[in-house]
Amino acid sequence: MKKNKIYIIFALLGMAALITCFVVGALRKLDWLIILGFGICVVDFFAVGIAYGVKFFRELNDGLKEASKNEFTPENEAELLNSVNSASDAEESLKAQAKYYGGGAENVGELIAAAFGFTKEGRKAFKNAPPREKAKVIALFLWLGLTLLVFVVGITLSNLHIQPVGFIIMGVGGGSFFLTVIVALLFSAFERRAFFKCSVSVKRIRAVRTGVVKRCELHSQHKSGSATPQISGTLYQIWVWTSDKEPLVRLICRKKYAKYDKVEYVERSGLFKRRRIIED
Repeated sequence: MKKNKIYIIFALLGMAALITCFVVGALRKLDWLIILGFGICVVDFFAVGIAYGVKFFRELNDGLKEASKNEFTPENEAELLNSVNSASDAEESLKAQAKYYGGGAENVGELIAAAFGFTKEGRKAFKNAPPREKAKVIALFLWLGLTLLVFVVGITLSNLHIQPVGFIIMGVGGGSFFLTVIVALLFSAFERRAFFKCSVSVKRIRAVRTGVVKRCELHSQHKSGSATPQISGTLYQIWVWTSDKEPLVRLICRKKYAKYDKVEYVERSGLFKRRRIIED
């Protein structure tokens, strides 16, 4: 808070100018003075906002660039997570979260890309993925883009008073987009609940298998608080390579694994093949 004192002072000066002009203008019936007070306050707030924004993003870029110099390992991620949970104010928390979720992003542009799943590791994995996996990712983003486009078309038709077609198209597009997002969130929540709730029965274990981690990403976590959130219960998802003849196996786990780490998992017999990683 102390380092932002200058911005607070200038914001208060804008408020003081507004109040002074309003009181004096009202007492002396000078409407132009009241309008001038509002103008000074708006310009002051706008200038303070621009100045603070430039400062914040410069510091964020410098922090991301410095953090990207270090290899993104499980140990480093634990340090970044601790920085988020120990942040003393909202600004420090936002910067710490940017480094934690950025996945090695070097600037704000890469951070925005990481927010949509395009981290450095994710882009590299997509580039090296087989055509079938690439097609799935492309199809998902095309579907989301199409639903948003239909939603925008519906809004445009509604503004042109083409009814009820506009409302119908808007509902189809917006409903499809949000339904897709909700289904994805529900699936993630179901996997999270199943991981903590289910246990592997030894009698139903068909095999204990070993594989090598090819990729590890964040799956889900619990957040509490608003300005300075506390993160706990983090789960990860890993893609494990077992052999050249088998596709990658996806597993949910508690720990952050590095590439080429060896892991063991069990397969449970039944109608659907269920797998669970063996962790300490």
